[in-house]
Amino acid sequence: MKKKISTFLLISLLTFSGTTIALSSCNSETIGDYEISLDVEDGVSVLITGGNHKNAGDIVSFNVVVPEGRDVDTVTITPEVTLNKSENNYYSFVMPSSNVTIAVTTKDEVLDISNALNNLKNKKIEVNLEAHTTYSGEGYEGYTLDEEINIFFGETSYSVQSTIPEYNQVNEPVTVFKNTEGYAVYQEIGLNNELLETPILDGYDIEFDGNFSNPFNALTTDNFVLNGNSYDLVSDNCILIRSLLTNSGSEEEPLEFKFIPNEDNSLSFTCLDEVVSFQDIYSYQTEYEGTITITDRVDEVITPYTREDYHDNLEAALNEVKNANNNFTFTRTIKDAEGVDLVLENVFKMNDGVLLIENDPRNENKSHGYAVYDDNNWYPFEIENNVPVRTGSSDGTSEEITYLPMFNIFNEEIFYSEEEGVYQIQQPDYFGMYVSAYIVPGDDYQTVMECYDGKGVTFYVPDNHLTGFMFNLLIDGETYTYEVKISDIGTTSIPYEFLIESEETGDFAWLNDVIGTWSSATNDTILVINSSNDITLNGEQITNLTTDVNSSNQHVLDFYVGETNYTATFSQWQGEYDEVYLFNVTDGGQVSLYKDA
Repeated sequence: MKKKISTFLLISLLTFSGTTIALSSCNSETIGDYEISLDVEDGVSVLITGGNHKNAGDIVSFNVVVPEGRDVDTVTITPEVTLNKSENNYYSFVMPSSNVTIAVTTKDEVLDISNALNNLKNKKIEVNLEAHTTYSGEGYEGYTLDEEINIFFGETSYSVQSTIPEYNQVNEPVTVFKNTEGYAVYQEIGLNNELLETPILDGYDIEFDGNFSNPFNALTTDNFVLNGNSYDLVSDNCILIRSLLTNSGSEEEPLEFKFIPNEDNSLSFTCLDEVVSFQDIYSYQTEYEGTITITDRVDEVITPYTREDYHDNLEAALNEVKNANNNFTFTRTIKDAEGVDLVLENVFKMNDGVLLIENDPRNENKSHGYAVYDDNNWYPFEIENNVPVRTGSSDGTSEEITYLPMFNIFNEEIFYSEEEGVYQIQQPDYFGMYVSAYIVPGDDYQTVMECYDGKGVTFYVPDNHLTGFMFNLLIDGETYTYEVKISDIGTTSIPYEFLIESEETGDFAWLNDVIGTWSSATNDTILVINSSNDITLNGEQITNLTTDVNSSNQHVLDFYVGETNYTATFSQWQGEYDEVYLFNVTDGGQVSLYKDA
């Protein structure tokens, strides 16, 4: 509360109450023609040199003293005069030909930011903040999202952990590491128990220091400007620092970025981002509030797993499978969460370069699979009349792709012992990519590749032999258990030959109806068909030619020109071939071709 104090009251208060409002002297020799009154808050002292009566033209000097924890906010003279300020809240002005009032307002004391900066520099620090996002737009009115974020800046690691309490959502922490070359990378332990490093941006080497290290290392007091009760950040790296301190991916300058030093030399801060619009459907704005403190948290380190005695048992079992060169049989059973069989025993046979699924109940009980044919390419096939018949074009060479489980890439040290003969894998996400996908049928296979959570991957290894494994898979909110029994290691036989059929089989007889030159509308793509042995694309001879009929009963040619894979689908109108859809499988893109007259 402010109060206006007259000369009489001022002298009385000085004499009787010991108030913090004071004049340095007030005797008759210094009394002038004009009076100085005060308009101040409780607890504020204004010490006027020579008393509060002055003559016009006198130099009036005074000092403002405020309570502990407060600081001077504004000092004004009414009527307005030129006010000079020096250090430690000393002021002066020239007395006008009138009475004047000195008015003082205060604010919470703003500490010198240099102490906090020096305290935080070259230290391990943590940022704890709340992000409050407000949405607007039709259907989004009043919708908000609150997120709690913890960020750690270490010497060799940087990590972010976030939660959304409203939805009980705890997001997986993301950690960036500094490698021996000083670059920022993701690190993990591979299935061979070796440290794997991946650049955080594919194809780019990003330096850790300056991009993921303590952002205050590069800042000085010159990067902060006192503005009222806080300091504004004016660094050229404002966007990067905002991103580091808030985990915001925005590339726009924030509207506000303010810092307040605390008594313990930590820093509090607030940040307000620009409004972001999404395709004129809705917009949102995020406000952050956080604290930056020194931490004794230890840098995260990814190290290979140590070898234990039980790994000898695992090593012998895995070597047996590896040395069998993918020659074994396994039997799969799929159960629901209640343990009810969804798919009864389903037999998979392995031989070098062949995966045969016998009597697949999810594929009309057909026997089918994938095999490397005599041209060294993988093809899907079905068993018809005890003969393998190709059912599609090549998926790639045996060097490029395999449909066989890759037990040879497992190292026994990535397992831990649950009990004797029962082992849990410590990198289950890789398991989904390299092993389980081959026994998960149909569309579920893609689910495994994209979002397998690797829960409960268990290997059974009694007496140095791998007898099977089990894992759980969550698909569309339902949990499925896959149980696999392994047998006939090194003795499984698949009695088929996987050969490319000759032209005499009649597969290419239909080509007689499309012999000729097929050109695009702009004549920059030309397909010339003389026979199955003589086809060129833009003057280059094609290779690896195969033919198939798609689900629309259209003939399809699959072939290569150099290392580029193409498919040509022939469309018919009233029994005549009138258009070819040429698709570049390798690079993407399609063009329509029409037969020259």
